[in-house]
Amino acid sequence: MEIIKYTPEQILKEKWIQFDPVNNNENELPNAAGLYIICLKSSINIPNPFNIKIQYQKFSDLRVLYIGEGCNLKKRDYKDHFKGTARKSTLRKSIGTLFKYTRKDLKDGKYCFIPEHEAKLTAWMRQSLVMYYFIIPNYEKKLINLLSAPLNLNKNKNSINLEFSKQLKKLRNTRY
Repeated sequence: MEIIKYTPEQILKEKWIQFDPVNNNENELPNAAGLYIICLKSSINIPNPFNIKIQYQKFSDLRVLYIGEGCNLKKRDYKDHFKGTARKSTLRKSIGTLFKYTRKDLKDGKYCFIPEHEAKLTAWMRQSLVMYYFIIPNYEKKLINLLSAPLNLNKNKNSINLEFSKQLKKLRNTRY
């Protein structure tokens, strides 16, 4: 089997599949490893309590919010991010924190949001976000840095949204 090497720019030119949680059924998603890009729908904004301008890169004419890679696009990526809790999803943690949702500390040292706020977060994400996916592993870091996704905090070395990321990290450690 031939292994194809891509640059991040080449990956972005490949045929990505769009998944809109409002219009598509989760059973359409593959149980396969791959990359995913989560974008804001056109008229939607994330809360920005820092008054710092976020510089978004575009993918398929939408603003890139988060990039990830998983071993199972349906089980891990869609279900944990769009239907799970903040305990298993850093994307949910960041968005819920920006909304200043109430945290619920868990016994394992992690946290989620109170059930009412997890439900609000799920509804907002389903209405406001779209996910694109491409079945290929091991390219997450390269894409994060190329597109400077503002909610990717750990692996993002791009300086474009550095101040926003610093403030979000602090806010995620704040209880309210």
